[in-house]
Amino acid sequence: MSDEILYKEDAMDSWVCFFVCVLRTACRRAAKKDRAVLSLAQEYILKNRIEKAAAFLDKIDASEKQTAEFYRLRSLYLLKANRLEDAEEYHKKSIKKFPQDVFLLNNYGVLLVRLGDYAKACELFEKTLKISRNRSQSGLINYSRCLISKDDVKKASILIDQAKELGNLPYIGLLTELNLVLIQGNKFKASQINKIIQANTNYAQISEYKKEYECLSRHINASETDLTSSFLHSPSACIVPRYKT
Repeated sequence: MSDEILYKEDAMDSWVCFFVCVLRTACRRAAKKDRAVLSLAQEYILKNRIEKAAAFLDKIDASEKQTAEFYRLRSLYLLKANRLEDAEEYHKKSIKKFPQDVFLLNNYGVLLVRLGDYAKACELFEKTLKISRNRSQSGLINYSRCLISKDDVKKASILIDQAKELGNLPYIGLLTELNLVLIQGNKFKASQINKIIQANTNYAQISEYKKEYECLSRHINASETDLTSSFLHSPSACIVPRYKT
């Protein structure tokens, strides 16, 4: 083989390597850009700025839209946007694609609670815990609420304690713990939790749990004024309509 041919082959290989390198660099940059856009979309979803979140989700590259991260954010966006029918269809599609995804399973359960299918929602929360080995804080909180609706206070309390080990409880977690300590008659602990809730002004803006907190507040007031329980239903009634199985 002549030196000229070898030179041409080496040159060809060099150009191939160069283009592969350029392509990989471009792909990495595109992936990095998509991750940044997804991060912004998530931020707007959590701040309930739905239109802004939608705009960023639309900017995501088609290939990135096949990732679990995108499916999680898209499903959460549809739920926050109150597009329940679209959300249900998308969650079914998501779980078919990612059947072991803890976030998607838990979120689908939250959606089913909104739709009134409490039994199926609780099944999904329980499945979430099995897959995550009790490492999903949201799953622990949500399934504990299912257990409260079944009057299994002992197990529900254990799950809330496990959720607290994973980090500070979100608003729904505090409401659930407040419910449990009221059922157990622990007035001091109920007062402590209520002070934490009242100290966070952001909680007052969450309308989804307004009625539940008002219901629990009536129980706190009753306990502080020594009213007998005959005037009120059990604190569990504050969430049972949402999780009745």
